[in-house]
Amino acid sequence: MVGAAAWVAGCNPGADSLLVRLESPDPADRIRTILAVTGAPAGVDRQEVTAALVDRLDDEDEAVRFFAIAALDRLTGQRFGYRSWSPPGTRTSAVDRWRAYVSGARGQPGIGGPAD
Repeated sequence: MVGAAAWVAGCNPGADSLLVRLESPDPADRIRTILAVTGAPAGVDRQEVTAALVDRLDDEDEAVRFFAIAALDRLTGQRFGYRSWSPPGTRTSAVDRWRAYVSGARGQPGIGGPAD
């Protein structure tokens, strides 16, 4: 029973834990974390998670970038022309649009505060 509780707790990590896991050196860990945050776990600051996902749009691993934009699309309904497979210069323009969106989104429903 304790093992099951620990597993469930691991599926709903807090924002600090998620932010650390999004920086894992292992791309598979970063992808698993992205999938975990897509469900917007209760108590997680969506602004922080969104900003951390935007940082993953610059990830060296294309699969991580793919899952990051899919999660951002699901959380915000936006893509801002970002494509994970585009060359770095093209991605930079879209990432800049994402960063502008995140910096201007504080306080907007669904982005600026903790999940319901």
